[in-house]
Amino acid sequence: MTWNTEEIIAKIDRIKELSDAGLNTPKMIFVPYQHDKEHLKIAMDWADKIHKENPEQIFNIRTYKRTKFTESNKTVHYTDIKHIDLFSTLDNALMQFNCMIDAETPDNGRFAGNIIIHDEGADKPYRFDLEWCKKEIRAMVRDHDMSTSALLSEKRILTYPLENVIAGAMKFPKKDVILEWTYFCESTGVMNEPIVWWEYRKYQ
Repeated sequence: MTWNTEEIIAKIDRIKELSDAGLNTPKMIFVPYQHDKEHLKIAMDWADKIHKENPEQIFNIRTYKRTKFTESNKTVHYTDIKHIDLFSTLDNALMQFNCMIDAETPDNGRFAGNIIIHDEGADKPYRFDLEWCKKEIRAMVRDHDMSTSALLSEKRILTYPLENVIAGAMKFPKKDVILEWTYFCESTGVMNEPIVWWEYRKYQ
């Protein structure tokens, strides 16, 4: 199911904000729906370089549409694309969507989900809402089936990666937004760390 949400800042710029805040973002490149040959060449050169460094690396394509300030959510997500099939898959996806190509390995996901840090004013402590799933293989943000809410000041026992997710979310200056993340069993992403922050999006 696909639905739309109002996002003042475009997805690619939101990911840059995460990176600027010191969070580990995915190894990725953006190709717009209204692309030209140069966009495709840059994207495929990027993928060729990754393939040359690691011929076993697979690719994924996350898609969305954007009209003015409206963006689509829950659109098709292509995974496990071999390098030889990337161009044709991308070319097909670009007939409808803006595309974010990433070079991450879904099977390595162990925890994944969303977190919101709530700022209710200077005289009140921060609190968080955390959703996640835990899997032996391929934990995906969309599969979250567990959740917890608490004040940051409360002492509660959470597993190691979840504590680090909360600490990472606190580094991002914008509060009351939904941050999407995955904890991988191997360090990855631009900063070669276990937790990758995919994007943030509007809450309510």
